[in-house]
Amino acid sequence: MNFILKMAWRDSRASRRRLVLFSLSIVLGIAALVSIGSFGDNLKAAIEVQAKTLLGADLVVTSRHELPSAGRAYLDKLGGEQAREVNLTSMISIPKAGGAARLVQVRALDGPFPFYGDLETEPASALAEFRAGKGVLLEESLMLQFDIHPGDEVKLGQSTFRVLGALRKIAGESPLFGLLAPRVMMRGDALAATGLMQPGNIARFRTYFKFAPGRDVEAMRKPIQEALKGERVGVDTVDERKRELGRTMDNINSFLRLVGFVALLLGAVGVASAMHVYVTDKLSTVAVLRCLGARVRTAFAIYLVQGFALGAFGAVLGGTLGVAVQHLLPTLFGGLVPFDVTFGISWPAVLRGMAAGFAVGV
Repeated sequence: MNFILKMAWRDSRASRRRLVLFSLSIVLGIAALVSIGSFGDNLKAAIEVQAKTLLGADLVVTSRHELPSAGRAYLDKLGGEQAREVNLTSMISIPKAGGAARLVQVRALDGPFPFYGDLETEPASALAEFRAGKGVLLEESLMLQFDIHPGDEVKLGQSTFRVLGALRKIAGESPLFGLLAPRVMMRGDALAATGLMQPGNIARFRTYFKFAPGRDVEAMRKPIQEALKGERVGVDTVDERKRELGRTMDNINSFLRLVGFVALLLGAVGVASAMHVYVTDKLSTVAVLRCLGARVRTAFAIYLVQGFALGAFGAVLGGTLGVAVQHLLPTLFGGLVPFDVTFGISWPAVLRGMAAGFAVGV
């Protein structure tokens, strides 16, 4: 073994730069696997820590029509703090832009939602004014599109409202939700005057609950669904939202890892082609070793060791690059996920990526 190691080192002297260049073929694939795996682990950790902010409440009951008095009375008996929301799609008119219209998602809110997480506005004082019922909050992208500023007026249905500020973040929601139809948040008691709630209009009615610590919210799902069976309500809890979001993140991670693994395999094809040419050039050296008494397995082991070194170098370099890329992810993806993610190095993901790269390289 001592002879094999020394011979592998000596034989590589004239070709080390070429061998390093060969190993670069798999570096990007390893870096992709490391960064994607670490990103997925960070997301899972964030989902566990910030579970309640994903929903903004402990329990949400959703229906496609306003519940009758009996249904409302049943929900009131559940106790806890409650907030109600009517969500519908409509058109908004901007007088400042010559009456230009835009498809928006209207959210009429009553109560202190969200119970968990933040509802961020610009300026920050706009939230307190909104709670007091002095106007509406608009999606930041909508204000930029039509150059709307706090104090300007917009028209929803038959009512005109003063713009208080921009909606920057809602707990549990990604800004991507507002790309198709920007969000407009208004007070629930002002919805009737707009005339938007006409027969046939599609709306969703939500009731948000916050309960005292220790209450088994998950156990309440089936009784609520049974009691309101005729109303076809949907019941969402923190655990259910975690499961749904976890499945979505797993699917995304699986796809991204597959992309990274394909990149790694394509890199390995490049390594294989390069090594084939390299070993072909070494046939005369192998012939000399054989004439001097070296066995077949000894000659083979010399170049196998070089292959191991090649795979190890690529794995280390790819792992380092993947960790470096990981520090860029907060800038790239921080605003796309509906919760705060603390990006850090996931060493299991680093080791998995390096091991896969090493194995494929060898």
